[in-house]
Amino acid sequence: MRQLLACLIVLTACKGDPAPSSSSPPSSSPPAPARAKPAAVTADSGFCTLEASGAFSGSGTAPGDSGSFASKYWSKGAPAGVPSVALLLNCHATADVHLTIAALPTGDVPFGPKTYTVVPSGGDIAISGRAGSGILHMAGTFAITAWDTKHIAGTVDVSGKRIKGNDDVKITGSFDLPCHTCD
Repeated sequence: MRQLLACLIVLTACKGDPAPSSSSPPSSSPPAPARAKPAAVTADSGFCTLEASGAFSGSGTAPGDSGSFASKYWSKGAPAGVPSVALLLNCHATADVHLTIAALPTGDVPFGPKTYTVVPSGGDIAISGRAGSGILHMAGTFAITAWDTKHIAGTVDVSGKRIKGNDDVKITGSFDLPCHTCD
């Protein structure tokens, strides 16, 4: 379970450009400009909003995209040998405030509304996050208030200890994301 969660953290953190190959010559062009801000939230994109309080304060709202949510219930069929998950939600509200919420392989995560109790180890749902630094031992609630063939919506209210400083932080938020892979 910890290995799955670690893989999810690495995968969501490694969205940047791949490192240049050591065999390629160095580029003589000037460095690339800073990345543009993400697109604005629209009715078609959906949103995810998070607010951190306690040892770290920050908040933000990010538009949804095809990487914001994945589910076997919305999949048209994964290729052979590729496992599918019941739920994987990424909310990167800001660079310093984000959560990744995933169904555990042994978790009971049916298609439809449900409220989950989040515990540091076990349960149906695992949450990893950042509020200035990584957060350990997340606990609280994750509520799916709507989940149909067109969108998923809900709230999150979790707390834990930050890795740097071992101090308490709380993250609350809401989301409403469309199915980008549905007809």
